[in-house]
Amino acid sequence: MPPASVPETLIPSDDDDRASFLRADAHGDARSSADDESRAPRDVAFGRALVACLALVVIGGVVGASNAPRDALDLMSSDVLTRYGSCHASDGTAVRRRMLLSDDEDDDEANERFAASETPAAIAVSIGAIALGLMTIHLFKNHPRMMTWGMIWAECGICLTVGAILLGNGAVAGGVIFIALAGLWAFWMTRTKDRVELVAKLLAAASTALKDNPHLVTVSTFAGLGLCTSLLVAGACVLFASMNGSVVATGAPDEMIYRDGACYWADDLTKPIRCCAWRLDAWVPPFLAFAPLVAAWTALTFAQARNFVIGGTVSKWYFAPVGTTSFVGTTRTFIRHAWRNSFGSLAFGALVLTAVSVMRQMNERARRRSEGFMAVLACIVTTIMDCIGEIIEALTNFATIQCAISGEDLCTSGREVTRLLNDNFLSAVRVWWLPEMVLNLAAVFLSLAYSSIVTWMSRLTMSIANVDVRGYGGVVFFSAFISSWIVLSFFFNILLSCVDAVFICYAIDKDRNTLTKPDIVAVYDEVTDKTRVLPVDSVVTQTQRTTQQGTPSQPGRVFTQPGANIVYGRPSDNGNL
Repeated sequence: MPPASVPETLIPSDDDDRASFLRADAHGDARSSADDESRAPRDVAFGRALVACLALVVIGGVVGASNAPRDALDLMSSDVLTRYGSCHASDGTAVRRRMLLSDDEDDDEANERFAASETPAAIAVSIGAIALGLMTIHLFKNHPRMMTWGMIWAECGICLTVGAILLGNGAVAGGVIFIALAGLWAFWMTRTKDRVELVAKLLAAASTALKDNPHLVTVSTFAGLGLCTSLLVAGACVLFASMNGSVVATGAPDEMIYRDGACYWADDLTKPIRCCAWRLDAWVPPFLAFAPLVAAWTALTFAQARNFVIGGTVSKWYFAPVGTTSFVGTTRTFIRHAWRNSFGSLAFGALVLTAVSVMRQMNERARRRSEGFMAVLACIVTTIMDCIGEIIEALTNFATIQCAISGEDLCTSGREVTRLLNDNFLSAVRVWWLPEMVLNLAAVFLSLAYSSIVTWMSRLTMSIANVDVRGYGGVVFFSAFISSWIVLSFFFNILLSCVDAVFICYAIDKDRNTLTKPDIVAVYDEVTDKTRVLPVDSVVTQTQRTTQQGTPSQPGRVFTQPGANIVYGRPSDNGNL
């Protein structure tokens, strides 16, 4: 008996094809099961390597904190390094110092007062940014179409407001540019209204998955906290390690001259230099190169874990029987899979993303240092490498979602997801670029509006209280903008991860010739029609012509029958469906 979800006419007539098809369908059912406790650990070596590297970083931080001079920060200050006596004995010989020669202390009372006055403001604007992000994601879950159009018109309104303010302050060029951008954005969105409506439908599909699984926001929040914690711990370890060193003379005695209270190079007596320099201990430079890489690897592992949990939970929701309303325990199950069975795969994926990030930074650094023809060549190489990096990042994220669905290792999942996209003529880079662009622009403009409002309110409050606000507004504006942009980008990335996860489930649906959620399939069909490389009609005509002539069609391809709502696939080697 064929599976109930697959029409009888779609089962291959050949016995071998029938058996392979049924095995594939059964495998698909197994992949969508979140309760599979028999998953074997995958890519274990990468997980162990990450833990070992993280332990080395923490040990280095502890050793650095215990061996650093008590007044290392003062030793590294410009005041100490410019003094001749900090690194020279009374007879003029160069010496190595790990402690200050005097008990003079800088007066930090003003800085402490400034920090004490700014800390409550920074905390307040951060709390407000979190509230803004939660409110935005809540509105998206319940009113996706209204929020999509609302953000687009808000972006236009903010551009117009900024342009008017610039014109009022005499900055004619800046004002005209912002007003022109607002007009261009409004014109483009109204002329492509059908695409905006499609974006709203796409985000509505993702919002439905998020609404039925509200703990995805909670899990993503904890993953974000873990990411920030890993970066803070690594930063503290780097700081403690960098404090291990000593004050040494800038140059040899015959290279440097001390005259009139200043030091000079012997061959240049016109420009004073620092008499002393801070020299790190021998083990510190390698550690300072190693620790940031491990920090990035760890942070990206938390990001991959978030994508894993979202992908697995959304797949369980997508393939659930019709009428299922409760998904209690699903998120918890995939959290367990992420940190137990598939932790190595997550570490492997994060390592790939870390390598891509390092490659981009190296290309960007080479481009900035290049001049003339080499600068043009560096720009071309950087563009090509950025495209390759974008493809690798997208496929790695899709492979992580496939890991959550199937429980396989990263390479197997990567091959499978590539086959899914290739066989079904789906975009291998992005589901669609417009939702991401709309949400990223919304994060920037909403952050700009939020920071402006907060700064205006704080200045008004301070002026009423007759408090000096010089320098205060800039700090508040910067803190509000950065915090709100980070929070909004974080919550919008949850939506985009849901879009990607539903897209992979949709690809599996197409590959298995099933129609699990017709409303969502209709939306993604419309999206893929806009991003399809080959026209559907030409693919159908070519495949039908090949089959009618009796020539074996290309294995693994899937094509759409004109006027039908279901995707037919894969043609077998003898030309039969």
